[in-house]
This record gives sequence, C-alpha cells and structure tokens, in this order.
Amino acid sequence: MDAYERRLNASLASLTAWEKATPEQRSARGRNGYNGLLAKFEAEAIAEGATTRAQINRAVKTKHRLHIQRMTRNSLKARRTKRDAQDARAAELQAKRDRASEGRA
Repeated sequence: MDAYERRLNASLASLTAWEKATPEQRSARGRNGYNGLLAKFEAEAIAEGATTRAQINRAVKTKHRLHIQRMTRNSLKARRTKRDAQDARAAELQAKRDRASEGRA
C-alpha cells in the first residue's frame, strides 16, 4: 500500500469514528485538541523565558491569536488561489466557446 492509500484509509477511519461519535464525545475531542494546543503554547512561552503565571498567560493568549490569524491568512490565500484557478478555467472555456461560435457564423 502506498502513502496515498495509507492517508486515505486513515482519513476514512477518522471520519467514520467521528460520524459514530456522540455529541459529547465530539465535544471532548475538540476540547482535548484545544487544551493540547494551549499546553504547547505554554511550553513554548516557558522555553522563551516567561516565569510568572501572568507572563505565561499573556504569552499563551498572544501565541493563540497569532496562530488563529495565520490560519485565517492561509485560508484566505488558499481560497483566493482556488477562485483564481476557477476564474481562469471559466475564461478559458468561454474563449473556446467564442472561437467555436465564430467558426459557425
């Protein structure tokens, strides 16, 4: 099995498990992910020299906002790239139609 098939199988298994999960289980999974992300940011803040709880909390909040803004920027960039590709395909199809209709006229 190649890497693509392994990824596909893992994705299918994950989605199947998510589909069968109760709302409480889904909420817990999301909460675990969020708490894990905050723990990562806290560890980074401590490694960067934050010593007091207030410093750590401030750094965690900043890192979280930065993370969200980066994801937002990347999402916008991906959507723009996808939209531009769709627009280019549509323009190409329209040009083909125009050339075809000119040949019939």
